[in-house]
Amino acid sequence: MPAANRFNFTKQGLEALPTPPKRMFCYDLRTRGLALRIEPSGKKAFYLYRKANGKPVMHKLGDFADLTIDQARTKALEINMAIANNQEVKAAVRARHIEPTFGDLFTRYMEEHSKKHKRSWAQDEERFRNHLQGLSKVPLSKISKADVRQLHTKIGDGPGRYAANKVLFLLRAVFNQAIATDQWSGANPAIGIKPYREESRERRLSTSEMPGFLQAVYEEINFDVRDFVLVGLFTGARKTNVLEMRWDQIDWSEKTWRIPPTKNGTLQTIPLNGLALDVLHARQATKQGPWVFPGTGVTGHMKDPRKGWMRILARAGIEELHIHDLRRTLGSWMVDTGASIPVIGKALHHQSQETTAIYARLSLDPVRLAMDRAIEKMADSLPTATTGS
Repeated sequence: MPAANRFNFTKQGLEALPTPPKRMFCYDLRTRGLALRIEPSGKKAFYLYRKANGKPVMHKLGDFADLTIDQARTKALEINMAIANNQEVKAAVRARHIEPTFGDLFTRYMEEHSKKHKRSWAQDEERFRNHLQGLSKVPLSKISKADVRQLHTKIGDGPGRYAANKVLFLLRAVFNQAIATDQWSGANPAIGIKPYREESRERRLSTSEMPGFLQAVYEEINFDVRDFVLVGLFTGARKTNVLEMRWDQIDWSEKTWRIPPTKNGTLQTIPLNGLALDVLHARQATKQGPWVFPGTGVTGHMKDPRKGWMRILARAGIEELHIHDLRRTLGSWMVDTGASIPVIGKALHHQSQETTAIYARLSLDPVRLAMDRAIEKMADSLPTATTGS
């Protein structure tokens, strides 16, 4: 390291440093390992950069704009003392004090990126709870591509290929965000792992399954889960939209539900039929607050009702049906009753006929019933007595 890059740090001296053509480090003569990293963009940050137990370690202390030199020196000294006073556990101290764990990284990802920029951030938290807790306390350098590949395979063999791919993409995004914001200078272990090929699902509730399914829905002891399923079935809306449904989005006089910009970036207006309106009117009489499906979590609305959904399927004797298949069910029943592909696409808010065409392939009945016959048939499947909220 050239002597010119080693000097006693002062605020005036560090502010006067020129912007380098490539990344550069300057070192403080007073505090071992304390360095200032300067990017070609002009961005500056304090780091501890030294060897411990014969191995190089690097830890970001904070951005130059956020820390004084004394604060940076204090942080560096604390880490140096931890290393010096624990000779026999240097590796453990290094992992705990210098290198962040995946849990640390994920927390920052949620607070600094996901919750600010993703409408589906609650799904990131759910995937972490269900599949990534085992990595929570693991230092980042200990997470290898082989570990990620093994986890991807395990999820693919268990919950399924779709879930495995979503977890892989989340891992990739967390590490990419950390690298882009200088929280991690290592490699992304989720890069280079091939996701599973996902076949288009063609599962729907058939005519023979519908009566038992609706009976099981109306027998559900959790009225919030019951109503969530019914609204999803009768509107064909995406699960996230139903969970985030608000009373101020409903126009009772026009009998419509106006959804804010969805994943394709446009507003959606869904007509509310009589069955959906019956459910909503009953809920409005008993629920307070802005959410149609309120919850106790930080979002304010209900989370994924997976346990209640599984109870319904068990009572109905139905297997391999996902909540998203309710949306597919409505689309395929519209095909069964003679609706055109453009009409189905409009109802389900699809932007292309290619996306909507899957519903045409789902039709198994040779005779297409008229729309009014389909509505009557669905109504005939309803239990004769229902339980109020």
